[in-house]
Amino acid sequence: IRDYKVTGVQTCALPISNILQKPFEALGIKQGGFFVATVGAKSARVFYGKGYGDVKKGEWIAFITDYGNLRIARNFASAAEGLAASQGDEITVSPAADD
Repeated sequence: IRDYKVTGVQTCALPISNILQKPFEALGIKQGGFFVATVGAKSARVFYGKGYGDVKKGEWIAFITDYGNLRIARNFASAAEGLAASQGDEITVSPAADD
């Protein structure tokens, strides 16, 4: 389990600039699997893929951007609303129990 900060809030996404791919995968979270993102009392099961096309409309997705940072998002829905997240909030990521 690791704690990070939400560095911005965009329409569908929560950019997390201090999570880089290798340390993220060191938690046992691999591309093609799921993890849990938690902000306060709200949590979401997130698919770690390559982009928005990996999930259906409204589903959670995380991927590494061209800049090498993690983006947690929802396809055509608000990730910020889904987790009640604001810039500067602490976000905790942990492997999903069933993965």
